[in-house]
Amino acid sequence: MVAAPVFAEPVTVEETVIVDYRPAVARIEAGDTATARSRLQGVVSRLSIDEGDVVDAGTLVAVVTDSTISPQISALSSRIEGLQAQITQATDDLARNEALFNQGFFPKAKLDEQRTGLDVLQRNLASAQSER
Repeated sequence: MVAAPVFAEPVTVEETVIVDYRPAVARIEAGDTATARSRLQGVVSRLSIDEGDVVDAGTLVAVVTDSTISPQISALSSRIEGLQAQITQATDDLARNEALFNQGFFPKAKLDEQRTGLDVLQRNLASAQSER
C-alpha cells in the first residue's frame, strides 16, 4: 500500500529580536586609561581626584611627599648661596686684575685662568639651580 504524498504548508520567515537574559561573570574595563607614576619615591599625601574622574593633561592628580627631599633642597640652597658668593668674589677679583693687566702689572695667563674659573662657577650655579 502506498501512502499519499503530504505537502507542507507555506511558512513566512521574518527577522525578529528575541530577548534572552542569562547570568554571566564579566569584568568591565575602560578603553582609555593611563598609568600614573611618580619619578620620586614617597607617600601620597593628598589625592585631588576621585576614581573614575576624567582629567586633562597637566591636571594635579596627587601630591607625593618624601621626608628626605627637604634636607636635599636645603643642601642645594646652601650650595647655591655658596656658589653665588664665590661668583661675586671671582667677578670682583677679575675686574681688579683686568685693570692691573691693562696697566701691564698682571699676566695674561692668570687673567685667562680667572675668566675660566668664573665661567666654571657660573655653570655650576646653573646646574645647582636646575637640580633644585
